[in-house]
Amino acid sequence: MTDAQYATLPQWPHAYPASGASATLKLLDEDFIVTELPLQLPCGEGEHIWLDIEKNGANTAFVAQQLAEVACVQERDVGYAGLKDRYAITRQWFSIYLPNGKGKGETPDLTLLQHPEFNVPNQSRHGKKLRPGDLQGNRFRIVLRDVTGDPTQGTKGPQEKTPRTSRSPRRVKG
Repeated sequence: MTDAQYATLPQWPHAYPASGASATLKLLDEDFIVTELPLQLPCGEGEHIWLDIEKNGANTAFVAQQLAEVACVQERDVGYAGLKDRYAITRQWFSIYLPNGKGKGETPDLTLLQHPEFNVPNQSRHGKKLRPGDLQGNRFRIVLRDVTGDPTQGTKGPQEKTPRTSRSPRRVKG
């Protein structure tokens, strides 16, 4: 097979007619911002340190490795709820199993950590490790650049269809 066969995508069916519009997605890291929405916030005490981390140019696994090294723990002692893009600005929580009394006996201030690809704006203790899936979801901010095409064409999506008539449930006075 030649490389040319991989250069274009097949003509898949479309849900809506083509609009003729195009744009550039993720030209810069700042064009794709992801904020993790945790299930809960740290309570302030416990055997784990939770770190609120902002990343730019680093993936989740890399940051977890760096945190394990700095905290002098094994990588398995570092937890996170989900994987985030490398080529984006992302905000997510990590946890490190570091009970009081381990090491110097004090909670290290990891907000002082200096790294070119991430920083730690906040930290707090909590009673449990972050595990994959421990999040409500993610909030996205996406910037499209070099947008071309007629903005009035092909914009009728499901949210613009005429709503179906439905009956509201009866309210019963008690």
